[in-house]
Amino acid sequence: MTERHSITTRQAVDEFCLQCRGHDPFAVGNCERESCPLWPVRPNRSLQGRTPLDFDCDDATQEVLDALDLDYIERQLG
Repeated sequence: MTERHSITTRQAVDEFCLQCRGHDPFAVGNCERESCPLWPVRPNRSLQGRTPLDFDCDDATQEVLDALDLDYIERQLG
């Protein structure tokens, strides 16, 4: 008996696009294959026109920490 794996359509599209572009999220976002039926719904469309050099990891880390508001979480748990 084979084991079934249930995934959503979104997960399938994401995985297909990532495999197609070598698991590079920037390559997916900047994909030039407009004739692909998945092109309009590909993941990482917000990265179109950007490269990894456009991002500052320290700023991104701080933005995530600010969004998480760990102090608030600690106060709620404490």
